Amino acid sequence: MQLTPEEQEVLGNIRFIQTKRVVSGKIIQSLEAFRREADLLLDDQPATHWLKSRIRKGPKISRGENYGGLPYFVLDHPREFSISTDTLAIRTMVLWGNFYSFTLHVTGDLRTSIQQQLIQEKATFEQHYYCINHTPWEYHYESGNYRVLSELSNDQLKADLQSRDFTKLSIYHPLSDLEHLKSRGLAFYQKIISLNA
Repeated sequence: MQLTPEEQEVLGNIRFIQTKRVVSGKIIQSLEAFRREADLLLDDQPATHWLKSRIRKGPKISRGENYGGLPYFVLDHPREFSISTDTLAIRTMVLWGNFYSFTLHVTGDLRTSIQQQLIQEKATFEQHYYCINHTPWEYHYESGNYRVLSELSNDQLKADLQSRDFTKLSIYHPLSDLEHLKSRGLAFYQKIISLNA
């Protein structure tokens, strides 16, 4: 095995790994704090609220090392992923070296009512990103995956909504703003909760 000087430096850098572990712990604590506040928002809703009534599984925080070759952290809450029935998820993601984001992902019957609300409430979400990809499993913000909702006319949005079997709406923030993850996430949740799906 032959290591470049840069690779040798990384291999010998214990401090980086120790710091990464501390940062990772703080990110998970932040996601847990946000989850608790999101629970309080949901608890304030009546049992018949469209979002609250569909939650059957508890929230889940997960982490990995290879989304586009980078470490990531994810909070799924709610997290109803199903091929045979509706999918309903709000995913909070922190991608190392890039951004943190909040994404609504819906499929199935629920998607129809969300689509109608999205068209009616387009001005509320005009700075959010709408997924134009053919797969719902990408979370980067390059042009082939998302477009800012305000860039789409109502007719374009209606046509695109009808052309795919999922709907994803997202917003992201720079990592330099990570201290505001909870408040930014709660603002996103509040907008989603206010939809009359």
